[in-house]
Amino acid sequence: MADKLNALIIDDDIDAAEWLSYVLRSRFPQLEVTIRLTPNIAGPFDLYFVDNDFHGTCLAGELACAIRAVNPRALIVAVSARLDIGTLKRLVNVGCDGACDKSDPTDVSRMQSIVAAYIERTDEERRQPNGQGFFGAIRSIRGLLKEWNQRLETNPNGVAYAAQSRPAMIG
Repeated sequence: MADKLNALIIDDDIDAAEWLSYVLRSRFPQLEVTIRLTPNIAGPFDLYFVDNDFHGTCLAGELACAIRAVNPRALIVAVSARLDIGTLKRLVNVGCDGACDKSDPTDVSRMQSIVAAYIERTDEERRQPNGQGFFGAIRSIRGLLKEWNQRLETNPNGVAYAAQSRPAMIG
């Protein structure tokens, strides 16, 4: 069994945060999950799950930027019902590893796949300290994010989750 990893869920909706915590702990018992209802990234965490909408203010891009500055190897996933093109571009540019619509079961499943791959690579990195395999995987994930970002630019509505162009998952 893998070593314990620390995960932080940042979401102002307690029900959504507790649901995500349950989903993560059920699938990944090695995760120690902390919930914060305010946009506070402080602490030693390996995985971050950030909401975008905090009482009408979009913060996912700022949170991801702050996280990446203090923890370049962390997994960052934006988990929100509100992700527009501008936010997604910012997330890609700061190195966010994935984004999903928390109300879409397909997105949640794909998010779990990203977490599983991160945990597997983190375990591998512990065995092989050069870490090249892990960073190669992150570059691949970021490449997929950039590809999705390009697809979003062609959406005439300018909204990531428009009915005719709803993504299953970025990552």
